[in-house]
Amino acid sequence: MADGDDWEQYSKPPITEAAVQFQLSSSLAQSKVEKAAKKLAKFYEFSDEEHVTEFRLNAKTGKVEAGNPDWLGRKLNSKDRTDILLLRTNSLLFSRLAPYQGWSEFQARIERDWEVWRKATGASSISRVGMRYINRLDIPLGPDATVNVDHYLNVGPKFPDVGALAMTGFSMQVRRPLAADELDLILNTGTVVPPPLVGNASLTLDIDLSRSRDLPKGETELWTLLNAMRSHKNRVFEACITPAARELFS
Repeated sequence: MADGDDWEQYSKPPITEAAVQFQLSSSLAQSKVEKAAKKLAKFYEFSDEEHVTEFRLNAKTGKVEAGNPDWLGRKLNSKDRTDILLLRTNSLLFSRLAPYQGWSEFQARIERDWEVWRKATGASSISRVGMRYINRLDIPLGPDATVNVDHYLNVGPKFPDVGALAMTGFSMQVRRPLAADELDLILNTGTVVPPPLVGNASLTLDIDLSRSRDLPKGETELWTLLNAMRSHKNRVFEACITPAARELFS
C-alpha cells in the first residue's frame, strides 16, 4: 500500500483497486459530458455508453416490467482495461486496477483528465472528494487450513468463547472521522469467499476516505488535499497490518 517517497516500498503491493472520485456541486447536461468524453477518448482505447433500467412490479399482472433505459454516463477504458474513467453528469471517478503502478502515475492521470474535463464542461466546483483503496491479503494455508486474523491484521472481529470451532469467515465495517484534514473514514475488512488463489485464504482491507466540507476552490489546493488524503490512507493501512502481513508483499 505504501506507494510514495515517505513510505516503505512494497515489491508486491496488495492493492486490487485504487479510486478517486470528485462529486460535482451541480449536475451537467448530457451533452457537456459527451463533449468531455470525446476529448478524453484520445487517452483511452475504449469508450462505452452506460445506461440504467428501472424494473417495476405490475401489481395487476404480478409481472416485472422494464422501463426505458436511462442514460447514465460514459465509461472510458485503457487497452488492458486497468485504467478506468467514469463520466457522469454529477461526478467523475478515476480508477486503477491491479497491477497498481504507484501514486505518481495515478495522480498524473487524474490531473490530466480533470484539466480536459474542466475546459470541456466549465465545471470545477466540487461538493465531495473521495479516495478508496481496496487491498487483498493472500495468505498461504497451513496444514490445518485455518488463518489467525490477528496474526495479519490489527483490526478484526472479537468473539466470546462459547465453545465454537474455528471461524470460517467474517465481515466488519468501522466508520469514524479522522482527527486531521476533516476527513471521514470507512474501513471494511473481512474474508474473501471463495479465495481467488488455490491454497490460500484471502482477507480484504478496504480504506475509504472522503471530505465533503470546506473543499478547495482552486486546483492547487485540490491536489494538495489529494496528497494529504493519500498520506492518511497510507497511515491507516500501516496501522491496520502486522509485520506478518508485510512479509506477504515485501
